[in-house]
Amino acid sequence: MTWLQIRAETEADHAGAAILIGRVFAGHPHSSGTEASIVQGLRAAGALAVALVAEDDAGLAGHVAYSPVTVDGRYIGWAGLGPLAVHPRRQNQGVGAALVAEGLARVRARGARGCVVMGDPAYYGRFGFRVQPGLVYPGPPPDHFLALSFTSDDAQDGLPKGTVAYHAAFSIDAAAIAQRSGSCLCGRIGFTVSAPLQSASACHCRQCRKQSGHVYASANVAKSAVTVVGAPHLRWHQASAKVRRGFCDTCGSWLFWDPLERDWTSISLGAFDTPTGVRLERHIFVSDRGDYYDLADGLPRHPQ
Repeated sequence: MTWLQIRAETEADHAGAAILIGRVFAGHPHSSGTEASIVQGLRAAGALAVALVAEDDAGLAGHVAYSPVTVDGRYIGWAGLGPLAVHPRRQNQGVGAALVAEGLARVRARGARGCVVMGDPAYYGRFGFRVQPGLVYPGPPPDHFLALSFTSDDAQDGLPKGTVAYHAAFSIDAAAIAQRSGSCLCGRIGFTVSAPLQSASACHCRQCRKQSGHVYASANVAKSAVTVVGAPHLRWHQASAKVRRGFCDTCGSWLFWDPLERDWTSISLGAFDTPTGVRLERHIFVSDRGDYYDLADGLPRHPQ
């Protein structure tokens, strides 16, 4: 797998990019869990100066965003790099570097005077990013906030001084995320959800325990709010006349419990890469509970 194309994102990439970003940042020690929503917020506000995707023969392999920043409250023509996400299958193969380099060239061609980034100095130093005394960003370690001037090598001319602020989209709280995303274990199937999840339950029925290996935790959402990427890999088991169960044909991850006659579907909470925004509300089909575990969380229990 060597073919790779770097191009501007299109509307058709939006769902796939959200899934990719959520998957890449899931579990990262410095992740807020809001990275995909940051990009969505920048896009909605018209604040994406440059947004690029990397594409290979398996689909989206990476995404990078550039957006305007201010210094001491004023916009002076500088941009901020990030988030940058590279699919696990293409990490350590130069995909991120290609996205960064092309993105820097494009923001510079659009008239930007410089760029800042929060990240590893060893990685971003290859592009010319350096710690610049006097140009600060509160919070992260100072040696991880880096700057690159496009206009001059003279620090008195090319580099501003002051406190940098990113777009308001970077301040989104995890509880306020409008779009959540997830994927199967192997990543061939991804999904986005654009409405709040509801009725989070743990099901103890025999079917759920058989298919998931244990209790099945899920929440409901309108079918119209769900977008699936990689649908050719989605397989359905007709569990009854009225319900089908959707899973990945490659890794077997169980993703959906889908009542055919309803306008909502149930999605596995364990499949989400971004914060779900919900807490379990109840246990259902407790009468079928296995004999190898107990319930001690105090949640309501329903026999069926």
